[in-house]
Amino acid sequence: MSLAVVPLRILRAGVRQALADLRPQFLGAGIVSVVLPVAIVTLSAWGRAGSPDEGDVSSGSVLAAGAVGSFCALAVIKIANEAYQDRVGGALLRVKILPHGPMIWAVGTTISCVATVLVMQCSLMLAASLLMEGVSLRAGDALLSLAVLLLSSLAVAPIGFLVASVARSAYGLMAATAAVMALLLTSGFMIPMVQMPLWLQRLNCAMPFYWAGHLSRWLLVGDASWEPMGQFRPVLAVGVLVAWMVLGFAVAPFIIRRSVDQETIGSLSRMQAKIRRQTGM
Repeated sequence: MSLAVVPLRILRAGVRQALADLRPQFLGAGIVSVVLPVAIVTLSAWGRAGSPDEGDVSSGSVLAAGAVGSFCALAVIKIANEAYQDRVGGALLRVKILPHGPMIWAVGTTISCVATVLVMQCSLMLAASLLMEGVSLRAGDALLSLAVLLLSSLAVAPIGFLVASVARSAYGLMAATAAVMALLLTSGFMIPMVQMPLWLQRLNCAMPFYWAGHLSRWLLVGDASWEPMGQFRPVLAVGVLVAWMVLGFAVAPFIIRRSVDQETIGSLSRMQAKIRRQTGM
């Protein structure tokens, strides 16, 4: 078999898995988890629509615009949760014995989770442009905005697999989710980055979540009053996100294989028994 054929087969199998995962997400009760975060952020931004800001637009408009990009952090949480559910359900143990199983699973999980978050980001962007004064989405910028949102989600996706490999228990996953949410809430979309301590500014400037929000604010409101540098740097932002994506996907296969290799019948039985004890079943 040609070496070029193997990645194509992995991709096709991953796409089929992703489509199977997306059906219940959008055609069943899972749609609530897509709509609810968008509604919460939209209402929060709407409530601050009249709040004066140092820039030319209201703080609610800047909040909504920044949330569009920073929502990429939800891809990390979603991938980590999917991996945990597949570990508990035994899916990871099953893919371990299939040819190219771990990579097919990883590709399918990445596509389904990134697609779900992308729908959330686009929904929030559309709601903000329709409801928030100062948030504008020109037809010519629509494709650029979509490319930026896709880049931001792909840049953080490998972090989800890293979190999943470390947080192998329910409590570990809860702690990891709380840490990611803390980074999301301090990434500059809820409050201006300039109002945060210097050490927190430096930490977030090294993370992709801030730069994703930076780009969405640049595209949708053009008001740099919330930026610690006092100006937009879209080229730097794209460079940071591309670096995270390239390095992340270069390391991700090793993390995924190591995580899947740890799955055994014994470890699965112990995990399921522990869950039954904790739930009283």
